[in-house]
Amino acid sequence: MSSASEELNQYWPAFRQSKRYAPLLGIGDAEIKHILTGIVELVMAQNQHHIKAWQIN
Repeated sequence: MSSASEELNQYWPAFRQSKRYAPLLGIGDAEIKHILTGIVELVMAQNQHHIKAWQIN
């Protein structure tokens, strides 16, 4: 399984080109990547939990 950072890096260029709101909020790329990495980690952990629960049942 790939890490959250690897997952995010795969989609980062497209996201970077599409973001329009970040400069208005004064958020830089590093902060956005940090936030998104955390979100991806949570989603990956949740998916892993569901997979394990499904395998047990």
